[in-house]
Amino acid sequence: MSPEERVNISLELSSSITSVTIDSIKNRYPYISTSRLLEKARKRFQAGRRTH
Repeated sequence: MSPEERVNISLELSSSITSVTIDSIKNRYPYISTSRLLEKARKRFQAGRRTH
């Protein structure tokens, strides 16, 4: 697999993860504002990056 193919796959996965996260938050909070939605999404992504 070429480096370009690897980057493209990584970008697709990242986009999919973002979509799933946003959809999950919207499902739980159907009337959430865009700013609050982005705040919650950022918190979830930051929590996923933590290493203990």
